[in-house]
Amino acid sequence: MGKNSDFNDVSGTSRELGLRLIGLIKTKKDGASGNSTLPDRCRALIEAGADIETRDDKGMTPLLWASSNFRVKILQLLLDHGASALARDDAGASAIDHAVKKKSRPAIPLLEAARDAQLQEIVKTDMRERVAVFKKPLKLQSRRGKSSV
Repeated sequence: MGKNSDFNDVSGTSRELGLRLIGLIKTKKDGASGNSTLPDRCRALIEAGADIETRDDKGMTPLLWASSNFRVKILQLLLDHGASALARDDAGASAIDHAVKKKSRPAIPLLEAARDAQLQEIVKTDMRERVAVFKKPLKLQSRRGKSSV
């Protein structure tokens, strides 16, 4: 089985599919095979259950690789499927850092918007959880019937 046919295979564990997704994104060429484009092949892996937060040996997720390799359509695809714009690689670099370093101007505002939206959601969730704690009635235990030591 050749390298391109491996990319067309959508069977395997979510981690295996995630690593295959990273491999596709890292390819230097468009990687098109037959009638499918690179974004189509990435979509097929994601829809087959690829873990979009899988990390390779450098701690890079598919989104980090896409931001580093001028893959704006794939960035959007990954973000649409819930990829974290807050992820950082083993060196501490974010997707925005990679896009800035590679001068991928179209990716930067897309990543900034996704990062901001994800941060806002984290803050909202945190606030809802804090409010829920205060809304719960306090249950005081009665000391009756308990012996003190």
